[in-house]
Amino acid sequence: MKKILWFLVLSIGTSLNAENILLSHRGGVYYTPGILNDKVQVEFVVDSGASMVYIPNYIFKQLKANGSIKKSDLLGRGKSRIANGDIVDILIVNIQKLKIGRTEIENIKAGVGGDNSSILLGQSALKRFEPWSLDTAKGILSIKSNKATKKIYISSSQKIGRSEAIGFIHHYLSLENSRSVEGVVSLYALEVNYLGKEKVPIESISVQKERFFREWHKIQMSMIKLIETKESSVHSNQMSITYSVAYDLHSDFGHQGKSGQTLNTLILEKSNASIKIISEKVKILSENSY
Repeated sequence: MKKILWFLVLSIGTSLNAENILLSHRGGVYYTPGILNDKVQVEFVVDSGASMVYIPNYIFKQLKANGSIKKSDLLGRGKSRIANGDIVDILIVNIQKLKIGRTEIENIKAGVGGDNSSILLGQSALKRFEPWSLDTAKGILSIKSNKATKKIYISSSQKIGRSEAIGFIHHYLSLENSRSVEGVVSLYALEVNYLGKEKVPIESISVQKERFFREWHKIQMSMIKLIETKESSVHSNQMSITYSVAYDLHSDFGHQGKSGQTLNTLILEKSNASIKIISEKVKILSENSY
């Protein structure tokens, strides 16, 4: 691979269809979480000097094992120059889907080789996100977002349906896993009864989410069980939903993490064909540090 080259792209302004991704900064390089073929979570090194996306052999094997790499995705073999200057043989494959934050692109050329190589977000993907920029001062990657992931279904009814509520929860957790501050915060009302505090402004929630995402470099949250959905007897456009979550958080600083289960209760409110969180409570049921 070409030697990694870091630079700050001149500011071109953030359009309405741009998405800002919060990055991790370790060892002089920047990392962003991503998902390959809706199956494998990875952490990319943002590498503007690499001609294409690059994945090591063990990631390729995971994609083959879960059936998301097909024979037609094998594009042949090629050669690439790695950081020490050597020329190595690589397998070239097609990645059907690559997701960064809420944004998804399709059919990206990627190189495969090495067992301990970094996972690189190279030009075969970065060009598809143009105009993109890297703000090294704030640790933010700004990408074009004209193909965001599918929006959750919201009916025209004033009431929140059970399927809408479940879809909302899965959407919320997927944004947490992708560490998309903007995406997560967009699901909250302007003021929220948040984790035992009344009327917390959305700006404060944004600060807390950013702090959380900077602390944990890898986040995996999934709903274990839907426990209860309850319509409000006072407000027909509100619903309380209680569910359990399994979580696994990892920090590359000190290589530490924690995992466990929580009991979560959200009060959702529907207005103008949009669902927002107006109250959130979280109770830790179990937790293990590692």
